[in-house]
Amino acid sequence: MWSLATFLLSFMVFAANEKTSEIPARREFPVNEKVNPCNDFYQYTCSKVIDSFKLREDRSRHIFSFSDSSERLLNTKEAYLKNLMRMPNKTSGEKELSDVFLACLNTDQRADDEKSLVDKTKKKLDALTTRDDLVKFIGHRIGTSDYTFFDFGKLANQDNINKNDLYIVGDVRGLPEKSYYQDKKVLGAYQKIVEAFFKNIGFKDYKKRAKWVIDFELAFDETYPTPQQWRVVWLQKDFLDREQFLIDYSVFHVEEFMKQIPKKTVIRNFTPKTFDFMKETLETADLDKIKSVFLYHALSSKMDEGYKDFYKKKFAFRKKYLGGPNTRRSLGERCTNYVKGSFAKELDYELYPKVFKNFSKKKFVSLVEKVREALLDELRDNDWLSKKGKKSAVKKMKTASLQVVKPNNKKEWDLIEAADYSPRYYLANRKLRSDKIIKKVIKEIKTGPNRQAWGSGPLLVNAYYNLTINRFVMPAGILQYPFYDQNLPEHINLGAVGTVVGHELGHGIDDNGSKFDYKGRLRQWMSEKDVEEFKNRGGALVSQFDKVGHNGTLTLGENIGDLVGLTASYRAAFPSGDGSQKEKQQFFIQYGRAWCGVMRPGEKKRLLKTDEHSLGEARVNEQVKHQAGFHEAFSCKEGDKMYLSEEKRVKIW
Repeated sequence: MWSLATFLLSFMVFAANEKTSEIPARREFPVNEKVNPCNDFYQYTCSKVIDSFKLREDRSRHIFSFSDSSERLLNTKEAYLKNLMRMPNKTSGEKELSDVFLACLNTDQRADDEKSLVDKTKKKLDALTTRDDLVKFIGHRIGTSDYTFFDFGKLANQDNINKNDLYIVGDVRGLPEKSYYQDKKVLGAYQKIVEAFFKNIGFKDYKKRAKWVIDFELAFDETYPTPQQWRVVWLQKDFLDREQFLIDYSVFHVEEFMKQIPKKTVIRNFTPKTFDFMKETLETADLDKIKSVFLYHALSSKMDEGYKDFYKKKFAFRKKYLGGPNTRRSLGERCTNYVKGSFAKELDYELYPKVFKNFSKKKFVSLVEKVREALLDELRDNDWLSKKGKKSAVKKMKTASLQVVKPNNKKEWDLIEAADYSPRYYLANRKLRSDKIIKKVIKEIKTGPNRQAWGSGPLLVNAYYNLTINRFVMPAGILQYPFYDQNLPEHINLGAVGTVVGHELGHGIDDNGSKFDYKGRLRQWMSEKDVEEFKNRGGALVSQFDKVGHNGTLTLGENIGDLVGLTASYRAAFPSGDGSQKEKQQFFIQYGRAWCGVMRPGEKKRLLKTDEHSLGEARVNEQVKHQAGFHEAFSCKEGDKMYLSEEKRVKIW
């Protein structure tokens, strides 16, 4: 598959009998015969590979199915970018990538530019002597690449899919979630970081200013939705009348920005409480307090090479309290991650033809369609949906569009406008890139969405479903072992990548997906009676995952996706229930392998609070309990920990 296989294998060594963090060309996942699969299927499937692995000091987690592939691609991309720098003749696309990578590596210039940015920003704020001058300064930066308290973006209109809405949202927090602010040790340590910031940039009253920032964030956080609340917040029809918005929130000074936005554009207000809080703060707070909050959030994330002591303190804080790694990644990796993050599709556009070859798209699409048909059969067999609800669900699944492997044309690639990036100035490149992205966003607010555009490059190790388009996307990057190997028997591939296909398509009919019709419009297609039954069935999953230490409400949509995906993929693998016991075991073992992994305790704690996905152990053990095929394959019986009686098994569709 990989044209750079020789390069990759030069450093990929795997020693099965000792712990190693090296990434093999293909990892083995031996089952642990000492563990009864009916008592702990995750340990049966994963414990041996976990025991053989040593997490790198500069990593917070390693989920083998995702991370092995991501690490291979990261190393391939880093080698490619380093080689580009040595190439004498480059295409315009290659030069763009080479220049931004080279500038990122220039740590001396970055240090100078960071110090210059800090000095210029401080001087600008010093020149503002009234609160009105300050809030005008902040408001006039909205719609530019310069920091402001507010961010904006585009989102498909909930009723007319050919239009984009404008949203404006603010997030002025330095901690991930409410409970971190409620933890006195974490908050105290975080305050020390803010104190270090002000001390490093020359303020003698650094403790007082840090206290202002902390007090502001605590009050702001009280108005900000939790991760659980965000699952439904963005679905609500909370609109702002344009003229009333300009009147009610005149203190934001967004008049210049709004001149770029068509008058008929719908303005979405996800967080009205935060708007009101920011309005009151900007109208009444002490001038120096607002300046301090602005300075910290505008500059602290950009202080790295020029403020190494401050960065070390931030790094140590993330390591101790937020699950950060023990050591920092190499500069080459950091700059590769910058390029693949900010220029993702542009990098993949150049690199994809060089590294991903001899792949049968036709064979994979056939697998996808088998899972889709199995999911349709599940819907047709459904015994609780109303006639109208079933018809709508079937139509939605039938009409879901597919984007798999890679974009097919320039409209699907949807690249950002090219620019003349510097091979020397990293911060200037970041600003220029942001300007280009903002320009594109505003253009699409005016002209409407490009509904053919991929939301990622093809070398992403992930898959996703777009509710507002009713589209399933699976890039080539994820189509590596153990998720997929085109030379393996289909039932094994269905056990891993097939469940992901079913999972993502299943989002079209999960607790949020059921609110969108087949065109992507916000229109509930279930009857109220259907909705109640759906909630009852989902409620059982909420309780189940709550009991194993997860937030069952936060993870409900993803848990439904896992349940639907596993059920549909099993049906696709064994449509008539036939297949040998060995084949059925292989199916479920491959599913378990997809979620084997390790992570640091702090990372686990953070994910449990903020991530909509359950952790790997729960994604395996709690899901197979609902599968009759699993109990048949491993002869599980009453009294086994993995066994659930038939009446307790959840079946959404």
